[in-house]
Amino acid sequence: MANILNTDKQIAVIAVIAVIAVIAVIAVIAVIAVIAVIAVIAVIAALAEGFSIRSIERMTGIHRDRIMRLGVRVGQGSVRGFIVQEYDNA
Repeated sequence: MANILNTDKQIAVIAVIAVIAVIAVIAVIAVIAVIAVIAVIAVIAALAEGFSIRSIERMTGIHRDRIMRLGVRVGQGSVRGFIVQEYDNA
């Protein structure tokens, strides 16, 4: 009987450790997501200020191809927003 009780306690401790590990992983993912958002904002700001792609790459550590794709997405979004705004004003 003592062995079974001890095993149940061990299982409970392992379950608690597993839950804590999952929470820690989720927290790390959330921090990475925030860092990614900050990096995207920095890239967009640098593009808007007229920095070159390669200088942004050196400043942020983000590959120049990714910077170009981000610039295209932002540009396409602003064109779409402009078209919608012009349509609403007509």
